[in-house]
Amino acid sequence: MIDVYAIAPVAGQVNDSYVQVPAIVSTDTAIYGKRTYQGGPGIARVGNRIWAAWTADTKPSAWEGPGNFIVLVYSDNAGLTWSPETYLAPANPTTDRAFLPTLWLAPDGKLWVLYAQGGNGQIIDGQFGSWATVISNPLAAKPTFEPGFWLADGVPCSPFKVGSNWYLPSDYYYITPRFPSRAGKVLFGLDWANHKAAQVGYVPRSRNADFDESTYIGLKDGSVLSQSRSYGGILQSQSAPGTFTFPAPQLWGKYIAAPSRHVLTRSPTGRLVMVWNMSDASRSNMSIALSEDEGKTWSTPYTFDTRTDISYPAVDFNPNNGNILITYDDSRAGAREIVLARINEGKLAAGAPVALVGTLNKPRR
Repeated sequence: MIDVYAIAPVAGQVNDSYVQVPAIVSTDTAIYGKRTYQGGPGIARVGNRIWAAWTADTKPSAWEGPGNFIVLVYSDNAGLTWSPETYLAPANPTTDRAFLPTLWLAPDGKLWVLYAQGGNGQIIDGQFGSWATVISNPLAAKPTFEPGFWLADGVPCSPFKVGSNWYLPSDYYYITPRFPSRAGKVLFGLDWANHKAAQVGYVPRSRNADFDESTYIGLKDGSVLSQSRSYGGILQSQSAPGTFTFPAPQLWGKYIAAPSRHVLTRSPTGRLVMVWNMSDASRSNMSIALSEDEGKTWSTPYTFDTRTDISYPAVDFNPNNGNILITYDDSRAGAREIVLARINEGKLAAGAPVALVGTLNKPRR
């Protein structure tokens, strides 16, 4: 029997997954407007416009699975009101799903909607695929969506920059892998201009983690700091400077963390920012901390939402007023709320944080 944990992953070169076509762009609220499930949001600030995206479904008793689609909206007034919805839906919803969008502003000013697709009528199809649909004019009154394309196996994570180059992490889950030799936390060089990705490295996998949901940041010394989800807390591994060679991950251990997705990113001020569920028992206590020394030490966490069943934060920044913008979900099949929180970074760094927490979206049923 193959021990997938002992294999150094080697990415597939072509799309041989169950899903062969990109998600379809739609504005049909009659089909996608009455949602029974939604969560896993992403956020991006483009100029003075805020874009948000998340996974949703309309079936009774919906959860993760075939038929999942993506909702996209934007706001031009700091989140007070939002645009009509646009959807990215799988071409074959009876067997396929589109889910977990990540929004990324490319160097040419276009907005990428990175998302995963899976098929074969399964929640986890043993492969998944990282896809992208590019919004060519994200500040226009009527944004234009370019044809979507496949990039790699797995589930895409947020791109990050080292020097002048961009990189795309894509996690190929170890759970019943269709191609065991490809499974793992794989790192790709992102040729964004040509819509291509090529493997440059990987992070070794730990046995107490089945979902990676990795987050990476390039550090000032040329190394890369990688963190990911595990049942024991946040795992961390740092590459040697100038390389993508990572040691086996170890528990971060600074603070407790739920087994759920979290964010590690860099503010325009240069600080590192982490947002996570600071609980070892449930997806609760959404918290934020700052690092002034490239992740060596972290500030005392500020817990800005103590509700239970809140998860999957995504972060961007407003350098005009110093606000950190955080979106996350609340009770995906219950409240079905996508939350938007604003925390001023300067006040947070000074030890006097204030959070404005409100609803970004709560659909009619």
